[in-house]
Amino acid sequence: MLAELRQRDRAKGDAETRLQHQALIDELTGLPNRRLLSDRLGQSLAVARRENTKVALLYIDLDGFKLVNDSFGHAAGDILLTEVSRRFKAKIRESDTLARLGEDEFTVILNHVHSKEGAEKAARACSILSPSHS
Repeated sequence: MLAELRQRDRAKGDAETRLQHQALIDELTGLPNRRLLSDRLGQSLAVARRENTKVALLYIDLDGFKLVNDSFGHAAGDILLTEVSRRFKAKIRESDTLARLGEDEFTVILNHVHSKEGAEKAARACSILSPSHS
């Protein structure tokens, strides 16, 4: 009976962990979702106030994404979103946060930014901001 209770407790804990993960992480990309982004942004702002630095928030919308879904199907769109998120993630610092807000919307929190120029430089370095927008 004791073993059964332990197994039930373990199963309950595993289920709670899965639910927590689903509530905070985008299922397709594995990135933080809007809810976790909000929490991380609050933490980033608190650290920036304490360390007298700035935080930059980049919003990324994939132009023409609806056309991909309409022309090639949602499976192709999912592959594209997964690859785009992987590439964005590879370009940002470990201390920054990349999150998926919606179908084709992403946000990056750039931490430890000292100036507007620093944020623009970081955005260009990770190929998020094209030179034509600077």
